[in-house]
Amino acid sequence: METNAPVRIGELLIHLGLLTESDLMEASHVAVDLGLPLGRALVMSDYITDGQLKAIIQAQSMLKDNIIDVQTIGNAMKLVGESGCSFDEALAKCGYTQSEDATRNKLGDLLVEAAILKPLELTQALQQAQERGLPLGRILAATRALGGSVLHACLNAQVLLRDGRITRAQAINALRAAHAKQTTLEQALADQGAYQAPSGARLRLGELFVMAGIFNEEVVLDVLEVCLLDQKMMGAVLLERNIVTPKILEAALKLQDSVDTRALTPLTAGEALRRVFSRNISVDRAMAEMGLLRSPSAERLRLGEFLVIAGAISQEQLQEAVKLSVMNNALIGKMLQINHAIDQRTLHNALRCQFMLREGTLSEEQAVSLLQYCHRKQISVDEALAENASKAEASAVTAS
Repeated sequence: METNAPVRIGELLIHLGLLTESDLMEASHVAVDLGLPLGRALVMSDYITDGQLKAIIQAQSMLKDNIIDVQTIGNAMKLVGESGCSFDEALAKCGYTQSEDATRNKLGDLLVEAAILKPLELTQALQQAQERGLPLGRILAATRALGGSVLHACLNAQVLLRDGRITRAQAINALRAAHAKQTTLEQALADQGAYQAPSGARLRLGELFVMAGIFNEEVVLDVLEVCLLDQKMMGAVLLERNIVTPKILEAALKLQDSVDTRALTPLTAGEALRRVFSRNISVDRAMAEMGLLRSPSAERLRLGEFLVIAGAISQEQLQEAVKLSVMNNALIGKMLQINHAIDQRTLHNALRCQFMLREGTLSEEQAVSLLQYCHRKQISVDEALAENASKAEASAVTAS
């Protein structure tokens, strides 16, 4: 099969000579104006017939599954246009046959055999997919025939099947288990001893964005289907569709790597990304505010200990705050503020000094002295640094 074969309906029709670039552009405008799927707009604009639409959708699915080549599709589509026969009938006339595994590794067949979808439900969903010119997965998600997590699991199973990393029987058993236990496909496969993820329980990019509240699971499924169709990475599709900015994608990838190396948990990575997105700050700034940045020189000096050493709070106040928190630096600071042990300015100053300590701008001794000075004078770190700069300038003038 052609490795560069187009898999989008419009591009495939152009490649087969059944549509021109200008035809596709005009139909796209109609689709947008009327809120219709592209395939339905092509039929309404008389560029293709309803039979050709059904045939090209089936061809698209088979092409995506790597079980047919473009030349065979072209020959079959020519027969569909000339005689009005179905795509299956046209394939039979072309002498095309496909293996049993190839026919049965489709999304709907996997869901039915795993007893997640009933045959009648699949038939109805396939009919809607043909009528609307949309992929089956999109129809199943839109009609709530199955949850997003199950659809996600089935799409992942298809990917692993195509890559030859699992067998069909393993895919079916894992889908049943994932559906029954509400777990991931990878976990279900791992429980069966059928699959081991390359780097442990890797946090997916889409999951990270959902956890951060940047978009919902429906967007993830939509993007995932495009990734499978176009053979592209999720990040590239997110940028192409303007769903996220390059800055947010870069931040998400950095946090994803931190989860992979176990420097962060998925939940803390999600919260950090939420702060980056909502407040337009850097990943380091978000992590500093959450007390998540670590370095050998600063590891032993936590926020609560820092405040005690600087004399801003007592050891008893720290212990009380720790009881009410979950040993997270940022939460300890918030609990101290709620208990009126410190005010907002002191908390902000402490976090700012911690950040400068981790960045190597200050030593531990300098950071403690700076926080003590700010606490004593009731000023911010910026004001203290400005005072220090003024004094340094004055000293330089006197010396000269």
